[in-house]
Formats: sequence, C-alpha cells, structure tokens
Amino acid sequence: MFGKDIDDNKIWITRFIIDKNYQNKGLGGTALNLLINYIKNTLKSNEIYSSYVEDNKVSSYILKKRSFKPNGKVIDGNEKVLVLKFKVIQTI
Repeated sequence: MFGKDIDDNKIWITRFIIDKNYQNKGLGGTALNLLINYIKNTLKSNEIYSSYVEDNKVSSYILKKRSFKPNGKVIDGNEKVLVLKFKVIQTI
C-alpha cells in the first residue's frame, strides 16, 4: 500500500506485506523493486518514504538493502522513518 500523504505531500510506502506462504523466496525484494520503479517513473517522485518498527528486522533489512536511509524521525511512537532519494530523469 502506498500513496501521497495529505499532510506532508510525500510519497509513502505505508504497508508492504508478503503472505507467509510466499516469504523467504525473494518475492518481497522483487516486488519492492517493481514498486520503487513504478513510483519513480510514473509518479515522477524523487523521494519515497517508509517506516518500520525496530523489532522488525526483515523490514529494516529489505528497505536498507534498497538504499532507504534513516532520516532521524520517529512516527507513531516507535516507527523509524526511512527515505529513498534519487534523481528523476526527465525525457524530452
């Protein structure tokens, strides 16, 4: 689940869930790569935000492996915010 936050006007991946029957098969990473490319190319965004709770090591790993970086913010009391920044290539 992703979209533009009405409060800060930023693109957020708010939920990213893989059914337990399909976990540990690389599908999450592949799906996340596809989602990042979709947001980058279709929505023309140069930043994507997400968050994770500290005890969710898998979520932390999969986001950081794709270059999401902590921005020092915490939301909802215990969710650490990460941001992925990239340049949007404009075509003529």
